[in-house]
Amino acid sequence: MRRRPRAFNGPKRFAWASLAALLAAGPAFAVRAPANQRGDAARFGADATPETRVERGVSRRAMDAVEAFNRRNSGRHNLRFPGGLGLQGSRAATVAVKDVAEKFLNEGAEALGLNPAQLRLELGRSAGGLHHLRFEQIVDGVPVVFSNVRVHLRDDGSILSVRSSYIPGIDARPVPMINEISAAARVSADLPGSSPRGGGLVYFPNPEGGGALLAWRFKASGGGGRWVYYVDAKDGRILSRYNDLRFQVCSTSGTVLGNVFDVDPVTTPGPVVRPIRHQNVYVVDASSAIPTDDNGFYCDPDTIGKISTALQGPYVNVANFNVPNAHYDNGGGVWTTFATPISSPQPYPNSTIHFSTINAPVGAVKVLARFSTFDVGKVAQTAGEYTITDDDQVAVLDAAGNIVATYIGDNRGSFKSASVPGTQLRLRLQSDQDITHNGYTVNISSYLTLANSPTVADNQTATFTWTSARTQDATGDEINLFYHLNLMHDYFARGVNSGKAAKIDKPVPAMARVGPNLANAFYDPEHGNLTFGDVGNGFAFDATVVRHEYVHFVIDQIYPIINFGQFGAISEAFSDYFSASSLGRSAIGKFTASTFGTVGALRELDCVTHGGCTVFPTQWTGSVHEDSRMVSQALWEIRTQMITNLGAANGQSCADGVVWQSLFFFPDSFGDLLDAMLQVSANSATLVPACGANNSQNGLLQAQFSAHGIFSPTVDQDIYEPNDGIVSATDLSSASVISARIFPQADVDYYTFGAGPGEVRLTLGLPENASQPGTYQAYAMTLINSKYEIVAEGKPPLDLNPTLSGFCPDTNCRTSHSEFTLSYANPDRGQFFVMVRAPAGDTGFITNNNSTAFYSLRGDYKAFGPVASGIVSASFDNDLISFTVNVATYVHTQAYSFSYARLRDHRLNVLEGTQTNGPTPFVAFVSSHNALGRITGSVRLAPGFDARYSATGTVFLEIFAINSLGRIQSMGFSNAINLTSKQTSVKAFNNVFNPLKGQATTIKYETQSPGTVTLKLFTQSGRLVSTLIDSYQPAGKGSVDWSGRNFSGSVVASGIYLLQAQGPGLNETKKIIVVK
Repeated sequence: MRRRPRAFNGPKRFAWASLAALLAAGPAFAVRAPANQRGDAARFGADATPETRVERGVSRRAMDAVEAFNRRNSGRHNLRFPGGLGLQGSRAATVAVKDVAEKFLNEGAEALGLNPAQLRLELGRSAGGLHHLRFEQIVDGVPVVFSNVRVHLRDDGSILSVRSSYIPGIDARPVPMINEISAAARVSADLPGSSPRGGGLVYFPNPEGGGALLAWRFKASGGGGRWVYYVDAKDGRILSRYNDLRFQVCSTSGTVLGNVFDVDPVTTPGPVVRPIRHQNVYVVDASSAIPTDDNGFYCDPDTIGKISTALQGPYVNVANFNVPNAHYDNGGGVWTTFATPISSPQPYPNSTIHFSTINAPVGAVKVLARFSTFDVGKVAQTAGEYTITDDDQVAVLDAAGNIVATYIGDNRGSFKSASVPGTQLRLRLQSDQDITHNGYTVNISSYLTLANSPTVADNQTATFTWTSARTQDATGDEINLFYHLNLMHDYFARGVNSGKAAKIDKPVPAMARVGPNLANAFYDPEHGNLTFGDVGNGFAFDATVVRHEYVHFVIDQIYPIINFGQFGAISEAFSDYFSASSLGRSAIGKFTASTFGTVGALRELDCVTHGGCTVFPTQWTGSVHEDSRMVSQALWEIRTQMITNLGAANGQSCADGVVWQSLFFFPDSFGDLLDAMLQVSANSATLVPACGANNSQNGLLQAQFSAHGIFSPTVDQDIYEPNDGIVSATDLSSASVISARIFPQADVDYYTFGAGPGEVRLTLGLPENASQPGTYQAYAMTLINSKYEIVAEGKPPLDLNPTLSGFCPDTNCRTSHSEFTLSYANPDRGQFFVMVRAPAGDTGFITNNNSTAFYSLRGDYKAFGPVASGIVSASFDNDLISFTVNVATYVHTQAYSFSYARLRDHRLNVLEGTQTNGPTPFVAFVSSHNALGRITGSVRLAPGFDARYSATGTVFLEIFAINSLGRIQSMGFSNAINLTSKQTSVKAFNNVFNPLKGQATTIKYETQSPGTVTLKLFTQSGRLVSTLIDSYQPAGKGSVDWSGRNFSGSVVASGIYLLQAQGPGLNETKKIIVVK
């Protein structure tokens, strides 16, 4: 159940930006750092200082490319998002945003140092006349994580700015020295009681810098989180782990109030009575919901009768983890039990979703399940805190499919669930790949009926106040949560998100008093729910914490956050800022801190008044919560100054608006965030009118960020920067060899590539120490898969100056090895990320090792296999080829749709002229369908294909897809396809060749029916030299090369060789001449 949401405090210093945040995460988007967080930060190096001013450079050539493009295309485009190509004429052409962006990328490819064919639109947002696109890099069908190109355009088609973390030259191949079972055993030993699951090989950025290490990546629950582990595939060492919410006549009416705290019991003593908004009220039955308004008032103009209600509504559903949720009715409600002999599979299988349905009798107003037994997932106590060690869970759903509560626990015994309105309740058991349990049984359930004249209204008692006495455990947590979560929804919906750019108008489940002894609160992006612990009332009664967690949910609707390093710190800073701004109070978690005996706030944003200002990178800790202050304090100072300059209303609107709009630039580093805010300021007259004229806030933004050590990215000699996060990863396939550097301290480099099943090898060439020739700077590699799981890690031997414990010193860590290779046995096709970083030291923190000298990175991996394809309609020169490819999906939409296809020959060389969106393609697009996480479709060969590609028999189909941002990426290649033939024959092309010059002959065979095909080479005396094919082949064409080598791999002697071809209807001999 717990995914290690984003915690409210976190570990210490960390240099590998992205992965650091994973280590520092705590529960995903949690409010307070768990006890183990600092230890893990130290253990795995999450406390190293990230790179500063030079972290994300944009070259002068790239800036020149923007200016040149804008000059050439001035007045030619009019953008609509999305749009189609308009007619050319006196007026500007109406085009899709992505078309203009792609045109710019194609024209500026050289200056930008990228290959446009490797870019695919991933994400797109439009706001205030600006269009923001993020293109991800895909090489040979495999996305390159941490590599993207962000293009920001105006409505007139001009380029506002471009930021690139594109990674040229990607190669890699991994072979593990220890197998998956052995690696899993290392995880189990490190996390007692866990059952590692999802094992797979990855490349993990070398902790000591330079390249990546092959590692096994696992998921495991326990020890206070839902962990992702990376185990060195060479020696079994744990490399890292991280913890991856109107006026009318009324027939029935009333007002709902609640006892709540405006901020918390210390800051604003109480409780006080406030109206409860957005609460669904039902009259007579549950056939329709009437939501309360801002004053807590509701009105049903049509139905007369008694009411029933709970702390549930269109935006929030609150439940209690231990007892039934709070309920009210004024109709003499009576709960009646009835038999419901249902159960889950016992035990239930791994990786499954099981539904059970409970139908109450007609006339029921509500229904709840009474669990007789419950053994789903597992909870324990670690370091005195509640810990989820197996993340299986049961969700309670209403008839509309909305989640109203979630439950977990091993051998919890009997308890009652939250109730749902109406006559139907559904239970959804969802298990992961971990150990399983015995599930649940529900022998009886309960339903509610209104016994006291349900069709007669009593508007006097239809008005009521929620008090702690009306809750099942008399705590009042549920009331305060419901009140503040709805207020925070409205703060966004009626303010910066009034245009509904973020889809937040849906019910978010929030569980109160989860435990026992859960000392945290968090948003879980995997399940989309909010959790508040049961230690005192420290979380539910602190409005700053409640609102903070809701902001995490809002951000998750804009773009996914990697909860570590600068990326995770930015997310925490946003959550702190909006929580504080909504309340007009700078202290975050003051009451929560007091429940743990701490004086003062968890984080104070107004450091000018209260002290404790933090500066980047000197005070970097590696904790996403502590490090977030470097940003949140700057944001608060900006807000304060804007209020002084513009007045209270305009000042806050300006500050909130600039911060909000910057989210749509998808910032993942501090420098990126400042740059995004400056770009918003440059267009503030349109984007944030409260700020005034364009660029009027630039000086303030730069001054306050620089006071905290944060500066705009500057030109830097490492052309791949910025690439210190997954979303900014450079495409490894863009160059055969990457040359980059780890500099300054806390720098970390991410690269991305796609690979089919098979070995992945990543080789990292280490920079030589100029002052000590023959010694090299030690770096580490980490390999991460598309699920952000570490699958492999490694570093070179530390054989020159290790510490007594065998780790790196904090600076100048050396090795005698000039390079090392990380290998991973990739079990399935997919996208990978490799992180290059400084190694860890004795404390487990990432060391400050860095160098201005450059490392090299190359990869070797299988590029084909991700696409399933085959001929469905065979006709010579007119084959119809179908395809299916799995793609990523988001909660609401599929991330990718078909863009185009092309063919490659048997050597995987591109067959020029076969791109389906080309001017006169020899392969024509027929159809495509995009749904349910798959792209399916078909293409057809065009007449004349055989004549144009006479030596081609075996081909591979490559599919390119486009994402919501208009970014086009290769989804990979199919396996071999033999095209349809009209004859039976064999031909040898280039049949006179010199193998010593790298030449080869291409042999093309054709058959009319399937069967065994053999292609063998003999000397003139009849001695067998080589067997090229001896296997069952489908009917059609096939092709294969012979490079002039025998069985042993040696080059044969000059002379005449006989090719004997046999197959269905085929028995021919051809001469081939080898000359040297």
